[in-house]
Order: sequence, then C-alpha cells, then structure tokens
Amino acid sequence: MPSVLEFDFCKILQKFLCVFLILLCTTVRQLEVTGDASHIIRLKNVASCPATAEEWKKQAKIWNCESIITTVNITLKYHCLLNHWRNETLEFCGEEKPIIGHYCPEFNQRGNRIQESWDKKCIDSKPSCPFKFISSDVLNYPDCLKLQVMIDNNDVNMDSGDIYRNLKIAVPIIVFLVILIICALVCFCYKQKRNNNEESRSTTEVENSLL
Repeated sequence: MPSVLEFDFCKILQKFLCVFLILLCTTVRQLEVTGDASHIIRLKNVASCPATAEEWKKQAKIWNCESIITTVNITLKYHCLLNHWRNETLEFCGEEKPIIGHYCPEFNQRGNRIQESWDKKCIDSKPSCPFKFISSDVLNYPDCLKLQVMIDNNDVNMDSGDIYRNLKIAVPIIVFLVILIICALVCFCYKQKRNNNEESRSTTEVENSLL
C-alpha cells in the first residue's frame, strides 16, 4: 500500500506541474498582449505642452482625436507627454490609460505605449496628483510636464517600463523553475524511500524463508 501511495504522489506532482506550466504560459502571453495594447496615432515632437486648460482644449480641437476611427472601436484622446528620459515632449492621439501609484505618466517610445514613470512621482507636486488618474488629465499636474536636461543617455538600453515589464514575465518563470526543482527532489526522495522499503521487505522475506 505505501508504494502505491508514493507512486500516486509523484503522479499528482506531474499533473500539478503540467497545470502550473499551462497557467504560466497563459499569464506570460497575457502580459505581453497587455503591454502592447496601447493605440497611439500621429506622434509628433513639440517644444512644450499646452500650459493652460484653454490652450490644451485648443490643441485638442486641432488634433481632433475623437474623430479617428479605430479597428477596435476605441475613442482616442489628445495627449501631450514627456518621454521616459524626460528630454522630449510628444503630442499624439492615444487611448486613455489609468495611471496608478502617484506617478506621472510618460510615453514609452520603445514600447509605443503610455505608462507610469517609475522615476517621477507627483504626490509632492503642487497640485499633487491622486493615487489614480487618467493619462489625458496630466495637464492638472504641471510638474509631470517639465523637461529635464540629460547629460548623456546614449548608454541607456532599456527604460524603467521595459524593466518592470520584463520582471513581471521573469518572476513567474523563476518561480516555476524553483517549484519544478523542489517537486523533482521530493519525488526522487519518495522513490528512493520506496526502493529501500522494497529491498528491506525482500531481505526479510529471504531471511524468513531460510528459517
């Protein structure tokens, strides 16, 4: 009976790993799709963003983003954001994105998407930003639109948004590998124990038959 239970335990581990692997692949695929889901149209470099609500509305009217018809029926809004290095100002029509965590929004040129700027918080700015707001409301938080002078960024290969996204993909894979190793060790120990028990029983049977 013990050997059967041990064998079944290893079978259960194998099934668990298969299910976990399927969930992992689905999660990674979803992260990849989500990361590239932004709809950005008519990207343009400008000297600065509109400084007042009136100027913002005037520029939004000129761009007329709402009139653009997309294949997935998404309403586009006028945006004016800084890039990740905060040394370029970009105007474009894009899908509104929720910005979470008291961070300023930024435009990831590599990923062609709007995202949180992990290097720039606006909670201490005047006025301060809420924990969650819409990317097109960045005008209300002027500190998010201030350019900064960069000495040299030629050696930068990846911005913080790309790093964060890659971590979200890498961590589940590492967790899966750790679980895989642990399960393999547990299964190996059980099989060794089963083999030792079988050898012990065989030895006992031989000794009994000789008596």
